Amino acid sequence: MINTPTVSVVIPTRNEAAWLDTNLRILTEIPIVSEIIVADASSTDQTPDIALRRGCIVTDGGRPGVGRNAGRKVATSEFILFLDADTYIDNESISQAVGVLLSDKRVAAANLRIRPLSRNPIDHLAYSFAMSYLRVVSALGVGQGLGNALLVKAGDFDAVSGFSEEINAGEDADLLYRVQKMGRLVRILVHEVAWTSPRR
Repeated sequence: MINTPTVSVVIPTRNEAAWLDTNLRILTEIPIVSEIIVADASSTDQTPDIALRRGCIVTDGGRPGVGRNAGRKVATSEFILFLDADTYIDNESISQAVGVLLSDKRVAAANLRIRPLSRNPIDHLAYSFAMSYLRVVSALGVGQGLGNALLVKAGDFDAVSGFSEEINAGEDADLLYRVQKMGRLVRILVHEVAWTSPRR
């Protein structure tokens, strides 16, 4: 009997009620997602209530690196998708991304292609440029990536002790740099898309 791979989704939050409910509705309809963990950094809005109502596991969070690590400690799947509350993914993209990690044992992590939830062509141009840059530097062996839609093999994540909790910005690139430093590969995906708010 072949075991079907499953994914634990970890979402760090702080006052994300405006985005979270739609995201969780989408995620709960994806068969490969076995659990959703919301690591909440003391939200003062309805974020924790929304997560509980949608059947999520809620744990204490903090800065993004702290929250993502806290979510990982709870996660039980072989694959972990670190996803921001305002970043959406569908069944096809997540399933294909898992397939990339399954097809090559050397690959430890994959960044989905990030596209903006925007009609502004400048936003699309900026994100396209950013993803092209990530593909080039990744191909050169320089660990780079974005934490808002990052799929990682749990074992490789643990092997580098997760995200640095001492870094206020760039903890995602730092993680992938350390993953590649131990001889593992990081893929920047082209066809597997996650849609995000360009608010940041």
